[in-house]
Formats: sequence, structure tokens, C-alpha cells
Amino acid sequence: MKVSGNPISKKDLSIIWPDLLLAGFIFYMAFAYVRISGNRSFSFDEFEILYAGASLIRGKALYADQIEPHFPLFNLFIAHIVALFGFKTTTITIARYAILLTNVIALLFVYKIGAILWDKRTGLLAVCLTLSSLIFLNRGIEIRHDVFNMTFNVIGAYYGLRYIKEKRYSILILSGIFLGMALASTQKAIVWNVGIIVGLSLYYLRSMSYKMIWKIHLCYLSTLLVALAMSLLYLVFRYNENIYMFFDYAVIKQLIFYAPYTEEVYPFPYNRLDVFKDLIFQNHLQYALAIGGIFAIIAAWFRSNTQRIVVAVWALTGVFFYVTAKRPFSQTFFPSVPPLAILVSGLLSDTYKDFQDLLIIKKIGIAIPAVFLLFIWPLCLVSSQMTRDPSMMRQMANVSFCLNNLKADEKVLCFTQNQIFFDPVFTINWERGEKPIWEYDADWFEDGMINEQCKVIINDYRTRLLNKEVKEKIKLNYIAAKTGDILVPGFVIGPRKVCTKKVWIAGDYYSPTRSLALDGEEITDNLIHLDQKDYRFHNITDRYVTVVYIFDKARVLKQLPIRE
Repeated sequence: MKVSGNPISKKDLSIIWPDLLLAGFIFYMAFAYVRISGNRSFSFDEFEILYAGASLIRGKALYADQIEPHFPLFNLFIAHIVALFGFKTTTITIARYAILLTNVIALLFVYKIGAILWDKRTGLLAVCLTLSSLIFLNRGIEIRHDVFNMTFNVIGAYYGLRYIKEKRYSILILSGIFLGMALASTQKAIVWNVGIIVGLSLYYLRSMSYKMIWKIHLCYLSTLLVALAMSLLYLVFRYNENIYMFFDYAVIKQLIFYAPYTEEVYPFPYNRLDVFKDLIFQNHLQYALAIGGIFAIIAAWFRSNTQRIVVAVWALTGVFFYVTAKRPFSQTFFPSVPPLAILVSGLLSDTYKDFQDLLIIKKIGIAIPAVFLLFIWPLCLVSSQMTRDPSMMRQMANVSFCLNNLKADEKVLCFTQNQIFFDPVFTINWERGEKPIWEYDADWFEDGMINEQCKVIINDYRTRLLNKEVKEKIKLNYIAAKTGDILVPGFVIGPRKVCTKKVWIAGDYYSPTRSLALDGEEITDNLIHLDQKDYRFHNITDRYVTVVYIFDKARVLKQLPIRE
């Protein structure tokens, strides 16, 4: 049978099969990212950012109310998502998927940088290596400022590299604007901003183009703060922000907080060596090749000028910042993953010709370990996360309960910001004066809960850090609901027991039995109204009686809590 058209020849297939494999790897990893993003529990940082965005919609100011110390662009982005989709649990999931779309944009420019400096296949390989980084997965799917930091620095670097080729001033301005958008999202972005700008400067320094260096610096000085200035003006006119508080809370205090060699505000809770070991364990060969790629390009730059020096300095600056930072959380390393992946892909491309000249046995001996460590190993780690059961359901249930049962001005006892759309009873800086939450005074805690008439406690991992005396207060005045980590006002009276009980939260309560005496009089209804004061209860039955606060009388049976 004669086949019509132009079938792909064996020679063509041998040319495109590596690209097909790389594309297949990208699609699989994209599926994994979407699945893991929809299942994994939210971190404290994510809830803090969501709370900050929702607070703007509720009329608060980021810096005057000391809600959020980061620069504001990313918070404005989240605030607009909340405004668009409303105070709903689905809004949280939508925000996560919006972050995935941001990563797609970043990966597109990672590809473009690889294609500019090497070729299209190198660009595809850079995308694969970026996706195979466990740091990129674990932090890239989260709602955090570092995603904007990473994305806009990648875009800014791309336009900086394009400027070297095209010499168009408008492209350099675009580079400055995007680097400025990274800076407007978080103070840390200045590290990668500086790396990119220094890299461009070194390129022109090598060719002794001193006028070009001044031109570049002048452009970046005039564009780098544009996005931040516009964001602040928007906050001032839209949310009545205080500029003085911005400088005090987001600049001065953060400089002290991030500086590697100043006194720590909070001690780093992990062993630094263990953190670095975990990082290397995830992508051993990739990071080793990345360091080699940095020094190889620097050495090549000394011999003859190369625009690849921009990526090398960009990556080196980020790595240096991470290893010297006094709080080296993985998100501090996250923005350095794309330039490192680009360097590794470039190094592999540069050595591929030498690899082809080797004997077949040597090719096999090199290729199998390299493919395993660069792709199969991280693929196994990613796949193990895909098979885990969803872990965000309790957190979503906590948010849903608060939305369904509380008024907009009511507060929640929560130290992880899981309440998101409501204010916490106590601020999340873990301090009362100079004391962390595990040193709260029990009587002070009781007064605060009564004054705020706190009807909901989210009893998650941070709430459980409260000391024994405070926990005992909670146990006597709150009981577990049938959803999430929720505790609601209520108490248990033992069989035939007579007790004097101080009611913290005024309102309607439900008793499953009418065989209960209140201040000497037997109740006549299962629903009783209690004020915030002392009462004398008498359980006339031979069983435990649970008295629980009622948010909505019509839903009393559905929301009835149980004893733990």
C-alpha cells in the first residue's frame, strides 16, 4: 500500500525523539503539579498571605494595621482574587491554581532564556530540570510572595539578555519594570535583582563598554521602584495606608530581620546543616552540575566575553544569599532554581558533543546514572507525593465553619491564620509583650477571650503549643465540633454533679436533656440563654451532659459537637 504525504524518516525521528521525551516529561510533571496542588495542605505562610489579601477587602491597611511586612504587589494580587471570587473556601483553591499559572509563565521564559543562550532543546531541558527540582514543586505550588519574585526576575533577566542582542532601550526598560515588579512583591527580590544587573554590567565591563554600563544602571535606577511606588500609591488612596508605617514596618524592621549578621528576631528552628543536607538529597546531581556550570561560565568569561555570565552571576548571587541567610528556609532558595536549571541544561548541551565521541560502554556508564539522578530520582519523589491522601480537608472545613457561623466582625482564636476571612483574637506574632504563646498567662488569656467573645477556636498544631494552664482553661470552656479542628463554647457536667461554672460566651446553648437545674431551677427547654457570668448547674441525670453554644437554632442538630 502506498502511503500519501511525507512520512517522518528515521533520520528525522532520531533528531526529534529527545525533544519528544522532554515534552512528555514536562506534561507528566505538569499533571503532577496540578494534582499535588489540589491535595496538599496549606502552610502558615499561605494562610497569612490569604488573610492579608482578605483584610484589604475588609478595609484594613497592610502596614498601619501591621498585618503584612512584605512589599505589597503580591498582596494586591491576592486581594483582587478574593474580591473577584468572594469570601468562599473555593477562593483559596482558585488562588493556588492562579499560582500555578504564574509558574507556567515563568517556565515559558526559562525556555526562552535557554533558547537565546544555547538552543531550543536546551530551553526544553531547562524547563524539565526546573520542574524536577523538589524545591520548585514544594514552594512553587504555594501561595507565597516568592513565586512573584521568581517569575518577574526570570522575565526581567530574559529582557536583559535580549537587550544585549538587540540594543533596544525599550527592551532594557521592560527588564527594569519586571525586576521592579519582583521587588514590589518582596524585599528579598533585591538579591536576584542585583545578581541580574551585576551580570549585565560584567558583560559590558569585559568588552570595556563603560558608557553602556552607565546607561544600564541609569535605566534600572529609574525603573526599579516604579511598580513599588505605584503599589504604595494605590494603597494610600484606596486603603488609606500610612507611608511612615510602611518604611518602619516593611523596610527598617525587615532589614534587621533579613540581615545575615545582625541579632536574630526569632531563632531559626532547624539545624542549618540538616536543611542543606535535605536540599542536596532531593536533587544531588543537578545542584552539583549547577555549581560546576557557574564556575565554568565565569572561567569562560575571563577568556572571552559571553552573555551567559548574566545567568551565572544571577544564580551565584542567589546561592550565596541562601547559604549566608540566618533563616535559610527553602523558599529562600526557590527563586534560584530557574537560573541553576538553565546553567545545568547549558552545561549538558556544551558537553554533549564530547559525549558523542566516547565509546559506547562509556556512554552507557555516564548516561544511565545521569538520567537516573536528574530525572528518575526526582520523578519518584514527586510521584510519591501524588499518591498521598488529600491533607487540606480539615483546613478547608475550618474556613467553611467560620464563614457559615460567624459575623464579619467576630474573631477566632487561631495562630496559623486558618481563619483567613476573620481577625484572630490574639495577633500572630506569637507574643504578648515579650512572651511567646506558650508563655501566655492563663488569667490574661481568659480575659482576652471573654472581652472578644470568642466563639470559635481552631485547635490546630500551633494552638496546641499553648501551655498547660491555658489548655485547661480551653478544656473547661470549649468542646470539639464534628468538623475540622473546631472548638466551640460549651462544657460537660458529670453525672449527678453540682458545679459553679463561669460562662465565657453569652448566647443560646443547647442541652440534650431537660434534667438540668440552673441556679436551683430545672430548665424547661433544651435551648437555654446564658449570659456572661457565673451559674450554678446541677446535672440530675446519671450520665454526662454536654451543654453547647448554638450559632443557628435551625441547624442545631447538624452542628451538635461531640465529646473528645
